[in-house]
Amino acid sequence: MIANFGYLPNGDHSTTTNAKSSCDTIKQATQLLAPSGRIALVLYTGHDGAKEEVEAIENLCNELDGQTWNVLRVQPVNRNNAPYLLVIEKK
Repeated sequence: MIANFGYLPNGDHSTTTNAKSSCDTIKQATQLLAPSGRIALVLYTGHDGAKEEVEAIENLCNELDGQTWNVLRVQPVNRNNAPYLLVIEKK
C-alpha cells in the first residue's frame, strides 16, 4: 500500500488530509497487512495542519511493537519542509 498524506502533488493544496482520518486509515491498513507486507507513507509537510498530522502519524509509528514491525524513515536532510517517506513493514 502507498499513501500520500497532506495534499495531492500538483493538485488543489486547499484539500488536505488530517491527523485523525490519517491515523485511522493507517491503523486499519496495519490490521490487514500480511507478514513481510509494507505500507509506504509519503508525508507532505507544507500545508495547514501538517505539523499536527505528521506528529500524530509519527507517534503512531513509534508505538508499533518492534517485535512485530519495522519502521523506516527516508528524509532529505538538505531541504526544509520536503516531503518524506515512512515505510512500515510487518515482520
